Amino acid sequence: IGFVDGRELRVGGYGFPISDEGSGADLGLKAVQLALRAHDGRHERTALLSEVMQRFKDDPIEVVAWMDRATATDYAAFAPMVIRHADQGDPVGRRIVQGAAEQVDTFVRVLFEKGAPRVTLLGGLSSPLEPWLAPDVRRRLKPADGDAVSGAIILAKKSLGDR
Repeated sequence: IGFVDGRELRVGGYGFPISDEGSGADLGLKAVQLALRAHDGRHERTALLSEVMQRFKDDPIEVVAWMDRATATDYAAFAPMVIRHADQGDPVGRRIVQGAAEQVDTFVRVLFEKGAPRVTLLGGLSSPLEPWLAPDVRRRLKPADGDAVSGAIILAKKSLGDR
């Protein structure tokens, strides 16, 4: 999301699972999907996918039962595992993380095309995902001016000023 000359720019991010590309929840969802496929023999089984299935006692019925109550936060809990395996060279982990990075690359480029003067990545995956981003995107990113509390204060002040 961005703001240019008082107008809001929105690119993706409409919420999990339909539009949360590049998020921890999205990484986790892909890992769980591929782990089930690997369990069935429909996909290569790597260390990452084995570790995902171990969380469910290697039982796909456990995965389905978990899925019925799982939230985006529950899926996001798998993101550090996906990143760790990707950094260690796991081919599936690398594909998942590279796919997420490509989505973020697109978001950043579109925000600039729409006139955003600067773009900052926020969230728990911003640091671990940054090395996976395209060089042109990494060069254009700016560090955050503050943390989430700083942003909340800015928004609160704007809200009070609009009255």
